[in-house]
Amino acid sequence: MDDKQQHDLFRTEITPEPLKPKISYQDQMMLIGSCFTEHIGDRLANYKLTTDLNPFGIVYNPLSIASQINALLDPAAYSESDLIHHLDLWHSPDHHGKFSHPDKTVCLNRINARLMDSARFLRSANFLILTLGSARAYFHRETDQLFSNCHQIPATQFTSRMLSVEEITQKLGDALDKLCVRQPTTTILLNISPVRYLSLGNFDNQVSKSTLILAARNLVEHNSRIIYFPSYEIFMDDLRDYRFYEDDMIHPGSAGVEYVWNLFVKAAIDRKSRVIMQEIDTIRRAMGHRSKGFMTPAHQLFLDQYLKKVRELSNRYPFLDFSAEEHHFNSGVLPEQS
Repeated sequence: MDDKQQHDLFRTEITPEPLKPKISYQDQMMLIGSCFTEHIGDRLANYKLTTDLNPFGIVYNPLSIASQINALLDPAAYSESDLIHHLDLWHSPDHHGKFSHPDKTVCLNRINARLMDSARFLRSANFLILTLGSARAYFHRETDQLFSNCHQIPATQFTSRMLSVEEITQKLGDALDKLCVRQPTTTILLNISPVRYLSLGNFDNQVSKSTLILAARNLVEHNSRIIYFPSYEIFMDDLRDYRFYEDDMIHPGSAGVEYVWNLFVKAAIDRKSRVIMQEIDTIRRAMGHRSKGFMTPAHQLFLDQYLKKVRELSNRYPFLDFSAEEHHFNSGVLPEQS
């Protein structure tokens, strides 16, 4: 590319290195990390790839991620002594609030059922995708216990500190080394969330992201099974514009997430699987079609045509579940009413 071509781009494009091995529909993926993990995980699930997304709920700091990996590798049931009670709810310091409940038995059942299911899933997972959000961690003052989620407990009950590069490298590295020893065919895909954590200021956010980047580099250099995907760098250096963020100027917006997703698909998912994804896309767009409010012969023909396409896909790819799509086109109910 000559200087004029580079200038005409008006930005620095990032092309992620192709993932080896690539993800296919025969693979299982576990995803753990910040809310950006949910964006990618939801899209993978929508395309019917086999995923387990955040078995402890959203998590931001790498020490909590390391703890979760260790817990999944050697699962031990949680008990009442592991819970705390606050604002009429029982919570786990290791879990997101979606596991909390007014009844401690229900809370424990939710936690332990998911723990055991996800531990089984991880044992056969081909890929573990980790998204590091923040290098700042929170510890309970009385017990010095690490909290993955503070559950609206007053900030005065916690101390926070910036984790060091060495601490992250050692603790997360040890957990991933253990995983690699037990599961020689699991590939780890590591990335850093582009979400900006500005509650303690822009400088703190920059230090946090820099710490995560340095730790990620150490982990990749130490373990050849760990691959880095540049989610953070795509937002910071390629998109580099607030129009790709939500109105809060902190969280990535839909256009930015879609851009990263498309680069992820191209780099990480094999060609045959991308063909299937395109076919699913066609069906999903048709499901979003809206009639004029009447079951006209033309609309009935449209439904029948896509019902046939769904059944053809189901026959060609019997390992995928198209029951929801088949119901949509076979129901005879207008899309506005379904």
